[in-house]
Amino acid sequence: MMTPVTVYSDSHVQTEMTFEQIMAIDVHENSVVVYAQTEIPVVCEVEYALNGDGFSNSMIVSHDSVPHTGHIVKIPELLLNTEYEYRYIGEISEEKITSEISSFTTI
Repeated sequence: MMTPVTVYSDSHVQTEMTFEQIMAIDVHENSVVVYAQTEIPVVCEVEYALNGDGFSNSMIVSHDSVPHTGHIVKIPELLLNTEYEYRYIGEISEEKITSEISSFTTI
């Protein structure tokens, strides 16, 4: 489990930021849609790589430039019947937050 990051909003209220409910929700032969949720709105992206690659040859897919609490990202152009690992990366208050590593296998 990821350690929450403490963030102070404009109202100076202390909040902890983590990615939760991380899952692959729509897996196909050459693409996947992944989902994660945060309690506070944040702009994020998804980093993915072949499983076991350790993100040394990773790719990044951007989500949106508008902060959200529900993060749905489509990862296109994947290989057939291949296992990938991925993680969400968000930035808030000039601090990068990464999710735990999750995985999926294309059909």
